[in-house]
Amino acid sequence: MNRGKSIYLAILIGIAIACAARGPTGPTPLQLAGQTARKVLIAPLNVVSSLPVELEDSSQLVIDSLVSHLEAHGKSYQVLAFRMGRSAWVTATKETIVRGLPQNFETASGLFASELRKTIEFDVLVIPTLYVQNAEISGAIAKWDETVQRIERVGKPPDWVDQVRLNMSVKAASLMVAVINADGKILHTKRVGLELMQRVEYLKHRNSEFSIVIEDNTPALSNHARVRSGIARSLKPFLPVDPPKAPQEASTNSADIE
Repeated sequence: MNRGKSIYLAILIGIAIACAARGPTGPTPLQLAGQTARKVLIAPLNVVSSLPVELEDSSQLVIDSLVSHLEAHGKSYQVLAFRMGRSAWVTATKETIVRGLPQNFETASGLFASELRKTIEFDVLVIPTLYVQNAEISGAIAKWDETVQRIERVGKPPDWVDQVRLNMSVKAASLMVAVINADGKILHTKRVGLELMQRVEYLKHRNSEFSIVIEDNTPALSNHARVRSGIARSLKPFLPVDPPKAPQEASTNSADIE
């Protein structure tokens, strides 16, 4: 064996020994927080900003999917009623003014958590917010907020549609999730796309021309699998996308806190 190969082999052996000495990589602080948290308080949807009218009929689907994901990870949960949540949020935002603190989400959410802790015990607070976004269309595909979805199309589109970039967009729903610990510190925030809210209809006329019409889906969100997948992605890496395979103890939950 020549000298060059000997040196290369020695380097590889040294790397292998170093990796073995370090052992497997443990969870990050954020993942560890997700593992140790047991009681999760869920704030009302859009307690921070108004819920878009188009998504009102889909709000329960989002909350139910969020609850299912938490349950799959063995978490106990409580869903805060909107009136109580909104009152606590208004109190928190007013407190930022009284104390002369920065008037931003980070400060207000910390005071919000502190206000709720006066009457409710929890390990982490989850604040979910729904948004309406514009998803850009490229052929049969729409993209927005790290999400890709095939557009529902009604009628037969002309052959050139999938080959060009149309100068148009469709409405899409996105979810912003913030996870805050009991001390009011933001542990995690992320925004992801959930589902397209509109479909494209192609109308062929007698002169062989086409009209492209954008139609609203009713309800705006209906695909449980897509919504659940979006929620799982929004909470990663605080919680893994896939729930643990081992059976979890039954959790004790409260549907609403008045």
